[in-house]
Amino acid sequence: NKVPTVESIKSILPVAEEACNSFNRNTDADKAVLNSAWSKLASCVERMRRGVTDPESKEFQFCRQVLLLCAKHELPKPDPERDSNYNSPSWSPAPRHEASQGLPWLAAHKPDTKIIEAVDSLVHDKVPSVRFLVTRELFRISVVSPEIFWNLAEYLSKHETNRVVQNALCHTLGRVVARAEAKTTEVLDKLYKRAISPDEDSDFLDSFVRLVMWLALARQNTW
Repeated sequence: NKVPTVESIKSILPVAEEACNSFNRNTDADKAVLNSAWSKLASCVERMRRGVTDPESKEFQFCRQVLLLCAKHELPKPDPERDSNYNSPSWSPAPRHEASQGLPWLAAHKPDTKIIEAVDSLVHDKVPSVRFLVTRELFRISVVSPEIFWNLAEYLSKHETNRVVQNALCHTLGRVVARAEAKTTEVLDKLYKRAISPDEDSDFLDSFVRLVMWLALARQNTW
């Protein structure tokens, strides 16, 4: 869980590059093996990106390339029965899971069109664990792409039904509320009107109430 050193990133880069090139060359290999290999590479790159900050560096560009590919990967596949019972934050190694965590961070350093479009697509993903992971990291684009950030936050407040993802939205709003109080309350108001159930005991409700209490007590917010 630590940030890798520059030296460790540089040392693994040639291996990761060769792996990626190999996957692209051997597209007729066994699908299960390829999927497993992509998941391993995605996990590796998601960790590499934590230590790269220069958008012009070779390491940054490689992480961008791989995570953009992972954002379009078939894994994880939607599972209606399992997804309908997604009630706690959990996920397994899979390309789109790793892309959901890594791309918002890359966007914070270089919010180019392809990265932002990929983040948008992950917010609209069919799999709730993917939406949870990208929503939890969404605050990272709030400074570099504020219009996109608030459009996505508003979309989630209006359309997201999964409690785990709604809780992730509260988490990401908690990271921006101090510098964007008015916009945060607008999103919270939409979420309140369609999602709050007073008889419910959930992490989402706890997170929502904490935000509201902070606004009321610390900021004397009239809303």
